[in-house]
Amino acid sequence: AGAQEARRQPKKKTGVSIKIKSLLTPKEILGADDIKSTLKKIKNLQDHTKSFSKEFKMKKMKLYLSRVGSYIQGVVKDEGFGSEEEEKLWQHAAKKSKLTDGTKMKAIFK
Repeated sequence: AGAQEARRQPKKKTGVSIKIKSLLTPKEILGADDIKSTLKKIKNLQDHTKSFSKEFKMKKMKLYLSRVGSYIQGVVKDEGFGSEEEEKLWQHAAKKSKLTDGTKMKAIFK
């Protein structure tokens, strides 16, 4: 009977909490329909199938990069990501939008 009583005792709270980071991959995080369509728009600006003025391209690129950057910053803040995870998101965004480097993409955003 004594062993059963010992097992029934509630566990003591230690006061330590652990935040579990998201297990989603950059592909899954950036796969949301709204951000996915923005990355596609960046890609389409790059493909040269339509001729746009340089000013139009720059204006649209800034708008799209602002959307992507704000989205990534929100994810980083909400998930408690560090710089390594943030960099992975920027690199994946660059890959999906056919830009060469996520670091440059991030620099243009900031």
